Amino acid sequence: MILLNTTSDVLRLTTSAATAVDVHSTYVDSTALTFAPGRKITAIASATTTTIVASPAASTDRTLKTLSIVPRGGSQTLTVEAFDGTTAVQLRSVQLIAGESLHYDDALGWRVLGVDGSMKITSQNGWLNSLSTINWTPGSPATVTHTLLAAGHAAGLYQINRALTQLAASTTGEVAITTQWKPPNAATQTPTAPQGVHQGSTNTTRATLRAVLSNSTTAGVGIAMPLASSVIASDGSADITQTFSHSSVVVNFDLYSSIQRVG
Repeated sequence: MILLNTTSDVLRLTTSAATAVDVHSTYVDSTALTFAPGRKITAIASATTTTIVASPAASTDRTLKTLSIVPRGGSQTLTVEAFDGTTAVQLRSVQLIAGESLHYDDALGWRVLGVDGSMKITSQNGWLNSLSTINWTPGSPATVTHTLLAAGHAAGLYQINRALTQLAASTTGEVAITTQWKPPNAATQTPTAPQGVHQGSTNTTRATLRAVLSNSTTAGVGIAMPLASSVIASDGSADITQTFSHSSVVVNFDLYSSIQRVG
Protein backbone atom coordinates (compact mmCIF):
# COMPACT_ATOMS: atom_id res chain seq x y z
CA MET A 1 0.00 0.00 0.00
CA ILE A 2 1.18 3.50 -0.84
CA LEU A 3 -0.47 6.09 1.41
CA LEU A 4 -0.46 9.89 1.25
CA ASN A 5 -1.83 11.25 4.53
CA THR A 6 -0.68 14.85 4.86
CA THR A 7 -1.34 17.91 2.71
CA SER A 8 2.36 17.88 1.75
CA ASP A 9 2.58 14.24 0.59
CA VAL A 10 2.80 13.67 -3.18
CA LEU A 11 4.09 11.09 -5.64
CA ARG A 12 6.52 12.41 -8.23
CA LEU A 13 7.99 11.02 -11.44
CA THR A 14 11.39 12.00 -12.83
CA THR A 15 11.86 11.41 -16.56
CA SER A 16 15.27 11.30 -18.23
CA ALA A 17 14.38 12.29 -21.81
CA ALA A 18 12.20 14.84 -23.58
CA THR A 19 9.86 12.27 -25.09
CA ALA A 20 6.21 11.47 -24.46
CA VAL A 21 5.31 9.66 -21.23
CA ASP A 22 1.69 8.86 -20.33
CA VAL A 23 0.72 8.45 -16.66
CA HIS A 24 -2.60 7.27 -15.23
CA SER A 25 -3.33 6.84 -11.53
CA THR A 26 -6.36 5.87 -9.47
CA TYR A 27 -6.79 6.31 -5.73
CA VAL A 28 -9.30 6.37 -2.89
CA ASP A 29 -9.65 9.27 -0.46
CA SER A 30 -10.93 8.31 2.97
CA THR A 31 -11.94 10.18 6.11
CA ALA A 32 -13.57 8.94 9.29
CA LEU A 33 -16.94 8.93 7.52
CA THR A 34 -16.41 8.95 3.74
CA PHE A 35 -14.69 7.16 0.85
CA ALA A 36 -14.24 8.86 -2.52
CA PRO A 37 -12.50 7.40 -5.60
CA GLY A 38 -10.37 9.61 -7.82
CA ARG A 39 -8.00 9.52 -10.74
CA LYS A 40 -5.34 11.67 -12.39
CA ILE A 41 -4.04 11.65 -15.98
CA THR A 42 -0.68 13.26 -16.69
CA ALA A 43 1.05 13.76 -20.04
CA ILE A 44 4.79 14.48 -19.82
CA ALA A 45 7.05 15.51 -22.72
CA SER A 46 10.24 16.76 -21.07
CA ALA A 47 13.10 15.60 -18.89
CA THR A 48 11.80 16.86 -15.56
CA THR A 49 10.21 15.97 -12.23
CA THR A 50 6.40 15.96 -12.29
CA THR A 51 3.78 15.44 -9.58
CA ILE A 52 1.71 12.45 -10.74
CA VAL A 53 -0.45 11.99 -7.59
CA ALA A 54 -1.33 15.16 -5.71
CA SER A 55 -1.63 15.51 -1.95
CA PRO A 56 -4.95 14.84 -0.22
CA ALA A 57 -7.08 17.38 1.58
CA ALA A 58 -6.64 17.95 5.31
CA SER A 59 -7.73 15.07 7.56
CA THR A 60 -7.87 12.77 4.52
CA ASP A 61 -5.90 9.64 3.63
CA ARG A 62 -5.22 9.07 -0.09
CA THR A 63 -4.50 5.40 -0.91
CA LEU A 64 -2.98 4.71 -4.30
CA LYS A 65 -4.82 1.87 -6.04
CA THR A 66 -3.20 1.72 -9.48
CA LEU A 67 -0.46 3.54 -11.37
CA SER A 68 0.45 3.10 -15.04
CA ILE A 69 3.47 4.79 -16.65
CA VAL A 70 4.09 4.31 -20.38
CA PRO A 71 7.14 5.85 -22.16
CA ARG A 72 5.28 6.17 -25.44
CA GLY A 73 7.83 8.38 -27.18
CA GLY A 74 11.05 6.41 -26.63
CA SER A 75 13.47 4.99 -24.09
CA GLN A 76 13.33 6.51 -20.61
CA THR A 77 14.76 6.11 -17.14
CA LEU A 78 11.72 6.53 -14.90
CA THR A 79 12.06 7.23 -11.18
CA VAL A 80 9.00 7.26 -8.92
CA GLU A 81 9.42 8.87 -5.51
CA ALA A 82 7.34 9.84 -2.49
CA PHE A 83 7.85 13.44 -1.35
CA ASP A 84 6.51 14.93 1.90
CA GLY A 85 7.50 18.52 1.17
CA THR A 86 10.96 18.05 2.70
CA THR A 87 12.30 14.56 2.00
CA ALA A 88 12.10 12.56 -1.22
CA VAL A 89 12.24 8.74 -1.03
CA GLN A 90 12.72 6.64 -4.15
CA LEU A 91 10.10 3.93 -4.61
CA ARG A 92 11.09 2.54 -8.00
CA SER A 93 13.55 3.35 -10.78
CA VAL A 94 13.56 1.48 -14.09
CA GLN A 95 14.94 1.84 -17.59
CA LEU A 96 12.29 1.17 -20.22
CA ILE A 97 12.12 1.21 -23.98
CA ALA A 98 9.16 2.51 -25.97
CA GLY A 99 6.23 0.13 -25.60
CA GLU A 100 7.23 -1.19 -22.18
CA SER A 101 5.36 0.09 -19.12
CA LEU A 102 5.70 0.36 -15.35
CA HIS A 103 2.65 -0.53 -13.26
CA TYR A 104 1.70 -0.44 -9.60
CA ASP A 105 -1.32 -2.25 -8.19
CA ASP A 106 -2.39 -2.09 -4.55
CA ALA A 107 -2.80 -5.87 -4.50
CA LEU A 108 0.11 -6.98 -6.72
CA GLY A 109 2.80 -4.34 -6.12
CA TRP A 110 5.19 -3.13 -8.82
CA ARG A 111 5.72 -4.83 -12.15
CA VAL A 112 7.03 -4.05 -15.62
CA LEU A 113 5.25 -5.21 -18.75
CA GLY A 114 7.25 -5.86 -21.88
CA VAL A 115 6.36 -4.69 -25.37
CA ASP A 116 4.29 -7.86 -25.86
CA GLY A 117 2.37 -7.26 -22.63
CA SER A 118 4.04 -10.07 -20.67
CA MET A 119 5.27 -9.42 -17.14
CA LYS A 120 8.95 -8.57 -17.02
CA ILE A 121 9.71 -7.47 -13.45
CA THR A 122 7.82 -7.81 -10.21
CA SER A 123 8.57 -6.63 -6.70
CA GLN A 124 6.93 -9.60 -5.02
CA ASN A 125 7.51 -13.33 -5.29
CA GLY A 126 7.43 -14.14 -8.98
CA TRP A 127 9.44 -13.64 -12.14
CA LEU A 128 11.92 -10.81 -11.88
CA ASN A 129 12.79 -10.90 -15.54
CA SER A 130 10.76 -12.75 -18.11
CA LEU A 131 13.79 -13.64 -20.20
CA SER A 132 17.47 -12.88 -20.43
CA THR A 133 19.68 -14.34 -23.10
CA ILE A 134 23.34 -15.12 -23.68
CA ASN A 135 24.10 -15.83 -27.33
CA TRP A 136 27.34 -17.59 -28.15
CA THR A 137 28.57 -17.78 -31.71
CA PRO A 138 31.77 -19.28 -33.14
CA GLY A 139 34.57 -16.79 -32.69
CA SER A 140 33.02 -15.26 -29.58
CA PRO A 141 35.02 -15.05 -26.34
CA ALA A 142 35.39 -18.35 -24.53
CA THR A 143 33.21 -17.01 -21.73
CA VAL A 144 30.29 -14.58 -21.69
CA THR A 145 28.93 -13.03 -18.47
CA HIS A 146 25.68 -11.20 -17.88
CA THR A 147 23.77 -9.87 -14.87
CA LEU A 148 20.60 -11.72 -13.91
CA LEU A 149 19.69 -9.32 -11.11
CA ALA A 150 21.43 -6.08 -10.18
CA ALA A 151 22.66 -5.22 -6.69
CA GLY A 152 20.03 -3.65 -4.50
CA HIS A 153 17.44 -6.42 -4.90
CA ALA A 154 15.59 -7.76 -1.87
CA ALA A 155 17.41 -10.33 0.26
CA GLY A 156 15.94 -13.80 -0.01
CA LEU A 157 15.88 -17.08 -1.91
CA TYR A 158 15.98 -16.96 -5.71
CA GLN A 159 15.36 -19.76 -8.17
CA ILE A 160 17.16 -19.63 -11.52
CA ASN A 161 15.67 -21.55 -14.44
CA ARG A 162 17.58 -22.13 -17.65
CA ALA A 163 17.24 -23.64 -21.10
CA LEU A 164 19.89 -24.00 -23.80
CA THR A 165 18.87 -23.83 -27.45
CA GLN A 166 21.11 -25.29 -30.14
CA LEU A 167 20.69 -23.31 -33.34
CA ALA A 168 22.52 -25.59 -35.78
CA ALA A 169 24.41 -28.88 -36.09
CA SER A 170 26.98 -29.45 -33.34
CA THR A 171 29.89 -31.60 -32.37
CA THR A 172 29.91 -33.23 -28.98
CA GLY A 173 30.97 -30.77 -26.31
CA GLU A 174 30.29 -29.35 -22.87
CA VAL A 175 28.86 -26.08 -21.64
CA ALA A 176 29.32 -24.72 -18.12
CA ILE A 177 27.06 -22.13 -16.51
CA THR A 178 28.47 -20.51 -13.38
CA THR A 179 26.29 -18.37 -11.12
CA GLN A 180 27.86 -15.94 -8.65
CA TRP A 181 26.16 -14.01 -5.83
CA LYS A 182 26.65 -12.56 -2.33
CA PRO A 183 25.38 -14.86 0.45
CA PRO A 184 23.37 -13.45 3.37
CA ASN A 185 26.23 -13.50 5.88
CA ALA A 186 30.01 -13.65 6.00
CA ALA A 187 30.07 -17.43 6.17
CA THR A 188 30.30 -19.26 2.86
CA GLN A 189 26.98 -20.76 1.84
CA THR A 190 26.38 -24.06 0.10
CA PRO A 191 23.84 -23.56 -2.68
CA THR A 192 21.40 -26.15 -3.91
CA ALA A 193 22.80 -26.52 -7.41
CA PRO A 194 22.44 -29.67 -9.52
CA GLN A 195 26.12 -30.56 -9.81
CA GLY A 196 29.62 -29.15 -9.92
CA VAL A 197 29.12 -27.01 -6.82
CA HIS A 198 32.20 -25.39 -5.37
CA GLN A 199 32.74 -22.78 -2.69
CA GLY A 200 33.82 -19.23 -3.33
CA SER A 201 35.38 -16.77 -0.92
CA THR A 202 33.70 -15.66 2.30
CA ASN A 203 32.06 -12.82 0.37
CA THR A 204 30.85 -14.63 -2.73
CA THR A 205 29.50 -18.02 -3.61
CA ARG A 206 29.63 -19.79 -6.97
CA ALA A 207 27.77 -22.77 -8.34
CA THR A 208 28.54 -24.35 -11.70
CA LEU A 209 26.12 -26.41 -13.77
CA ARG A 210 27.64 -28.51 -16.56
CA ALA A 211 25.74 -29.95 -19.51
CA VAL A 212 27.21 -32.45 -21.94
CA LEU A 213 25.97 -32.08 -25.50
CA SER A 214 25.47 -35.07 -27.75
CA ASN A 215 26.15 -35.12 -31.47
CA SER A 216 23.42 -33.62 -33.59
CA THR A 217 23.42 -33.35 -37.35
CA THR A 218 20.22 -31.33 -37.49
CA ALA A 219 21.28 -28.06 -39.04
CA GLY A 220 19.10 -24.98 -38.99
CA VAL A 221 16.60 -26.41 -36.52
CA GLY A 222 16.43 -25.12 -32.94
CA ILE A 223 16.92 -27.87 -30.35
CA ALA A 224 15.87 -26.87 -26.84
CA MET A 225 17.63 -28.48 -23.87
CA PRO A 226 16.10 -27.64 -20.48
CA LEU A 227 18.74 -27.43 -17.75
CA ALA A 228 18.28 -28.12 -14.06
CA SER A 229 17.27 -25.08 -12.00
CA SER A 230 19.08 -23.96 -8.86
CA VAL A 231 18.13 -22.03 -5.72
CA ILE A 232 20.45 -19.50 -4.09
CA ALA A 233 20.29 -17.33 -0.97
CA SER A 234 21.33 -13.73 -1.69
CA ASP A 235 21.72 -10.80 0.70
CA GLY A 236 20.86 -8.39 -2.14
CA SER A 237 24.02 -6.28 -1.91
CA ALA A 238 25.79 -7.60 -5.03
CA ASP A 239 24.83 -8.49 -8.59
CA ILE A 240 23.65 -12.03 -9.30
CA THR A 241 25.64 -12.91 -12.39
CA GLN A 242 25.85 -15.87 -14.73
CA THR A 243 28.81 -16.88 -16.88
CA PHE A 244 28.51 -19.19 -19.88
CA SER A 245 31.58 -21.07 -21.11
CA HIS A 246 32.05 -23.92 -23.53
CA SER A 247 34.31 -26.73 -24.65
CA SER A 248 34.36 -28.03 -28.23
CA VAL A 249 31.17 -26.26 -29.20
CA VAL A 250 31.32 -25.01 -32.77
CA VAL A 251 27.85 -23.59 -33.44
CA ASN A 252 25.49 -20.94 -32.14
CA PHE A 253 23.79 -21.42 -28.78
CA ASP A 254 21.30 -19.30 -26.90
CA LEU A 255 21.16 -19.63 -23.12
CA TYR A 256 17.78 -18.47 -21.80
CA SER A 257 17.54 -17.67 -18.10
CA SER A 258 14.83 -16.41 -15.76
CA ILE A 259 15.08 -15.65 -12.07
CA GLN A 260 12.28 -15.97 -9.53
CA ARG A 261 12.09 -14.96 -5.88
CA VAL A 262 10.82 -17.95 -3.90
CA GLY A 263 11.41 -16.91 -0.29
